Amino acid sequence: MPGRSRPAGTMLTEMMVALALAGIAIAAAIAALMVARNAAASVHEMAMLQQQTSYALRSMGRQIRSTGSLELQPGAEGSSSVRFVAQSLATSETGPVHGTDGGLGASDSLMLSHTAPPLLPRLQKDCLGQAAAAGARIQTTFQVDAKGSLACKSGSGQSQPLISGVASFKLRFRVNRDGQVRSMLASEVEAAQQWQAVHAVEVCLELRGEQRVTAAERQYAGCSQRSASDTGRATLVTRKLFLLNSSAEG
Repeated sequence: MPGRSRPAGTMLTEMMVALALAGIAIAAAIAALMVARNAAASVHEMAMLQQQTSYALRSMGRQIRSTGSLELQPGAEGSSSVRFVAQSLATSETGPVHGTDGGLGASDSLMLSHTAPPLLPRLQKDCLGQAAAAGARIQTTFQVDAKGSLACKSGSGQSQPLISGVASFKLRFRVNRDGQVRSMLASEVEAAQQWQAVHAVEVCLELRGEQRVTAAERQYAGCSQRSASDTGRATLVTRKLFLLNSSAEG
């Protein structure tokens, strides 16, 4: 009949259905928000890793190229002329480039040395940004410390971290022996006593973000060419080749 109120049971059922639909909508919104948050965090972490990798490779490349650069010296005609000459090798048998293998699960280390040229010596700086006097020996060591930071150590013994979050730092050396170029580990170069024949250094950096950005874990090939888990964190593996005796690089 007109004006009769609806049964209480029907109203309760409709209310429960409405609440269920609202709950589903809220859950979907929260899920979408979490996905967007994780995506934003992942993009931010990857951008940070790319910036750190670029800075580290720039710092190492500057020292590696200086090791194989040409020196600008006064010419025989006097101060009005200049000439380019190859840098003298280090007095030690290891030469201007030397490295050590960290072994399985550990990072390598790279040692470099060169002489600041007599002309424009203030343009020659060590990895700490300290200018060297003309004729001074500039020594640099790159290695990963106990906190997972890639650190630069100068010949004076001072050290400072360049970047953090380094999961692996691996090296290979290009050796030109009898016209044949071989890619060798530091231990192989040491065994063959071929440090003087090294003309290029291949650097691999494996960086990992600080925070977990996804619940899923993915497998990837690290610097050691072995499968590893990213533990849900942003991971970036970068390889770059620096030539000692040329400005070209790959």
